[in-house]
Amino acid sequence: MTVTAVALLFISVGFVAYELITVQQRMRQDLSAQSRMIADLAAPALNHGNVADAEKILAALAEREHIKAAAIYSGNKLFARYPANALGATFPPAPESGEYSHFDFKAGNLVFFHSINAGAAPTGAIYFKSDLGEIKEQMERYGAFLSGSFLRRRASRIFFQSGCKKAFPSRLFSSQKLRAQ
Repeated sequence: MTVTAVALLFISVGFVAYELITVQQRMRQDLSAQSRMIADLAAPALNHGNVADAEKILAALAEREHIKAAAIYSGNKLFARYPANALGATFPPAPESGEYSHFDFKAGNLVFFHSINAGAAPTGAIYFKSDLGEIKEQMERYGAFLSGSFLRRRASRIFFQSGCKKAFPSRLFSSQKLRAQ
């Protein structure tokens, strides 16, 4: 019994670690795809210096509950921001070069940068800051599933070991009583 419990514990820890890594990769891929779409949409606004259009494009991120901040940089200068009323100190002073992502579990966020290219040279960058709520929600779902599974097994064991025959005498389920109904 103890060996089985220890084996289940190791398997559970391995499963949770695997899921944590998988959710992180999925978040990175999701933000990468989102940043490429926004970069394609924002490139004309960036090239024409149209801040209002760039902020409209970023405002679409309001539908994404875990994205807390986003910005478009022109060169190394902040060009447009989401939310529009956010202070400049909310955003990095200059973008990271290329495609860059960093999970910061202490601060509870994922930072992601993606270059905007117009032709051969980069003209700007997209910045995203997402909380780690997606990871927390996934781990809560697994915790609820595992604890529910454990409690269900435990309850059924107690129920059947405590003498369910006393609780449900066979005469209640006799064929004579069922035919009478």
